[in-house]
Amino acid sequence: MKKVSIIIPVYDVAEYLPRCIESVLNQSGIDLEVLLINDGSTDSSGEICNAYAKKDVRIRAFHQENSGVSSARNKGIEESSGDWITFVDADDWIEPNSIQEIINNNNNIDSDYIIAKSFIVRDGQAVIERYPFSNNLLNKKHKGTDLIIQSIYGRGSVCGVIYSRVFFKNNKIKFPLNLKNGEDSIFCTICSIYGEKISFSDSHFYNIYERDGSASRGNWTFDRVLNMTKNISYINQYIEKHNNLAQEAVYILNFSKYSVLSNMYNSFSDSFTIKNYFILREEVKKKLDGSIDTGPIKTNKFKVNLLNVSLDAFAILVLLKNKLLR
Repeated sequence: MKKVSIIIPVYDVAEYLPRCIESVLNQSGIDLEVLLINDGSTDSSGEICNAYAKKDVRIRAFHQENSGVSSARNKGIEESSGDWITFVDADDWIEPNSIQEIINNNNNIDSDYIIAKSFIVRDGQAVIERYPFSNNLLNKKHKGTDLIIQSIYGRGSVCGVIYSRVFFKNNKIKFPLNLKNGEDSIFCTICSIYGEKISFSDSHFYNIYERDGSASRGNWTFDRVLNMTKNISYINQYIEKHNNLAQEAVYILNFSKYSVLSNMYNSFSDSFTIKNYFILREEVKKKLDGSIDTGPIKTNKFKVNLLNVSLDAFAILVLLKNKLLR
């Protein structure tokens, strides 16, 4: 029986945390380990973690000063001992017995990671599938670089994926620190450039609860937009540090830089002023180190080329499009 480590970062989610933990405990057929990483909560979340850890030996609670979700997840990885690792946000939940169904599929046994189905749930009903994939991807293994370069599949969340511990260890994969938004997307990109055996499961695994105040949602203030320029720096530094990367991996990381910029300017509409525009423009120019070469990746090629010709033209196109669609 394979051991599965479920890592739950916790920050001020007392209202939702019991539902999440109970869903994780409602799994059979696996050797289960639950790691609750309390990231400096100011409500009763820490006490809830301790109470569950006291009554169930499969649960361990850890407490740290508030350092962000990436730090909490990295702590979970360090403390975990499972053959498989998965992440559940404390306001979400997973389906009963879904993990056993996913990892016991013969096609998934030696996968680097397995992508299952995630749904946004409203009024008790799964209404929207997040990161849907074609059934053609089932029952075979895929290279992550192929999935992105051929524009077949990409995702921006680690939730809903079950990872091999050996895959993390062999490729020294951790969550990027000191980024306030978009860490998941960068993490997923890094996984994709190393993933040689990626499987897909048609099992309903993960349920997403959208709420105000969650780490990945909320109003896009100008500070929040401006802070995402750090994501570009992180990708630049990753490429520089890992100078033995295959060229296709560099193309994918460059595409990730484009995606960060696109997300920033798409989110900039809420805080747009002429002053803010020029502040953001200067910060972006500092972070870009030449043109963004995405090679054979065809997705949004026109916008990538436009960005390389003129940052202003790219920004104005995105801002005008957002204004017209409102």
